[in-house]
Amino acid sequence: MLPEADFNRAMHVFGLLYLVDHRRVPRELWSRLTEETGHDLWQDPVDHASDLVLDAEERGDPSVLDEATALLHSSPTGPYRDTTLGLALRHRAAVANRPGTAACSRFSCASTTVTRCAATPAAVKSPTRS
Repeated sequence: MLPEADFNRAMHVFGLLYLVDHRRVPRELWSRLTEETGHDLWQDPVDHASDLVLDAEERGDPSVLDEATALLHSSPTGPYRDTTLGLALRHRAAVANRPGTAACSRFSCASTTVTRCAATPAAVKSPTRS
């Protein structure tokens, strides 16, 4: 266990870091630092959703993306909200075990193939045309 002076100094440093970049502070300290600093991270639902999207991206766990999109849909429209919502939806769409993903993937592949064929000049004359 740390001596009280060292513990207080560490909490002061974590408190400053918490105000600037809370994601670098251990989550176990967040509630205590919220009380001490008066800075509530998730008072703004868009900030909360942004943290959830970052968690999903860093940990590869898409389960929090539904909560993030719900928070964002209930928030007023704005550039930060719209960007965060776009990221959440993109990450959600990329989940491999999501129903319909295989069908979307096949459709995407098919549409890419058709687009490439349409863009290719007709190098061979059609036998039906003279």
